[in-house]
Amino acid sequence: MNQKLYMQVIIQAIRDSASSDEKKVYKAFDWFGSVDFEEICLQANLNPQHLRESLLKLINSKDRKKISEDIISAINGMAWQREVINH
Repeated sequence: MNQKLYMQVIIQAIRDSASSDEKKVYKAFDWFGSVDFEEICLQANLNPQHLRESLLKLINSKDRKKISEDIISAINGMAWQREVINH
């Protein structure tokens, strides 16, 4: 699989963590603590510990949607910078 696909898997899980569907939220947060999450992060060239620290802000936030979109924007910004540097 390519790096962009792994990135999209992570982004979808972040969106799920801000969902109004509590089942999706639970599954997303459960996945964030898994070994699979760590492996996907490494394949996407993201630091799983740093990402988990950011995701902790979502747990008790009243505006999970905004924080999740902020995290996604930061991830996309990092990916864009890497793309520019590598070309």
